[in-house]
Amino acid sequence: MRGPAGDTPKGRAARARIVEAAWDLLVHDGSVPLTAGLTVRSVAAAAGMSPGAVQHHFPTMADLSDAMVDAVLVGVSVEPVEAAGLGMERVDESGFAEAVRAGAQANWDVLSSADESEVERRLRRLYALAVGRGADSESMRARLGEELWGSYRPTVESMMDSLVEAAGRRPVDPFTVGDLAQLTGALAEGLLAESMCGGVPVRAGLYADSVVALALALTVPARRRWTLADVDAGLHEPAGTALDRVDVAVDAACAAAGLFSEGYADVGLAAVAAAAGADVSVESIVDAFGTSRSVAAVSFARHLDALVAAAVRRRDTSVEVALSDVVTELARRAQAEPWVAAALVHERVLARASDPDRLVGLDVRRAVPLDDLIGDLLAELRPGWERREVDATAALVVDAVLNQSAGRSEEALGALVARVLRLVPSD
Repeated sequence: MRGPAGDTPKGRAARARIVEAAWDLLVHDGSVPLTAGLTVRSVAAAAGMSPGAVQHHFPTMADLSDAMVDAVLVGVSVEPVEAAGLGMERVDESGFAEAVRAGAQANWDVLSSADESEVERRLRRLYALAVGRGADSESMRARLGEELWGSYRPTVESMMDSLVEAAGRRPVDPFTVGDLAQLTGALAEGLLAESMCGGVPVRAGLYADSVVALALALTVPARRRWTLADVDAGLHEPAGTALDRVDVAVDAACAAAGLFSEGYADVGLAAVAAAAGADVSVESIVDAFGTSRSVAAVSFARHLDALVAAAVRRRDTSVEVALSDVVTELARRAQAEPWVAAALVHERVLARASDPDRLVGLDVRRAVPLDDLIGDLLAELRPGWERREVDATAALVVDAVLNQSAGRSEEALGALVARVLRLVPSD
């Protein structure tokens, strides 16, 4: 059986040359106008009019082409604006995610509707013409840029900006609201192209779900100064191997301590890495700590020297006095940094409750060994206790001091310390 005509190396080369030439004419030269294949008579017959009537309204095919473009652009210019408006209506009553979902779903419902399908087919014919390099293509690009994207996108951006602002959010740097508008538009166009050109089914809600995920990933609470590095950090799976030694991790956390004066939830791990030094990567911070709360907790380690000094300052007077001095110093420093103290309490509980093999990041009890400091004094104060009782009481005292100090930053130290020390059973 013979193969296709020209099925030889020379023939295949000739066929490829012809195909490339055809594409060059169609796309690169832009020599095929929008009305290619149409005649005055064929248009007149389809419209049920005489050729003369067609030429009366459109003296040339170029005039008809311009009118065809006008009709398409008018038909698609208002839908995203209306969808963004629907989102604005929902933000106060339902919150940011639901507002974004409502706007995105409304936009998709219109774009994918049967009534809209013909407009979309026509719009894609304009796109096909716009990608060429001829005069018609250049003119089409100018019209699409000015009358399609240029006309409604600023309005959509403005409404999206109002929506993001009303929700108390901002784009992650370097993204802008304009970028979000461009991305959501491109996502819709891509899904429509798959559906219309390839017959690929699009799951109900896929577009709206994706836009919500995009909006939540690329916007953050306005007070949170996150960058793309923080988004990358969120995608990094902690390996539990970075910052080889505990002391290196502790140094990194202590260097970032100033970031937590107003809390830890809004502090990104990229900011922690930057504070730790140029040689510390965001990934290594993620591996060592997992969360900014863990960093905040470990940053309390910079007070260890002062606490040790308090333990020995009046040790010769009595162990009771030394214990009181340590608890007082711990409470003073915890009251001065309530967010760090709160983070330390949380991380201590998490470490005790977690399987050691599954604990993400450092064990804060090892990085900030407060239990050992209190436990050594308790062991000397209560020599008849078993070690497990010493350890349990030491942990109870530390947790109580941190918890009480974080929540009662204005309380007199004497009253707070006296209450905590009552947790230590008499001998």
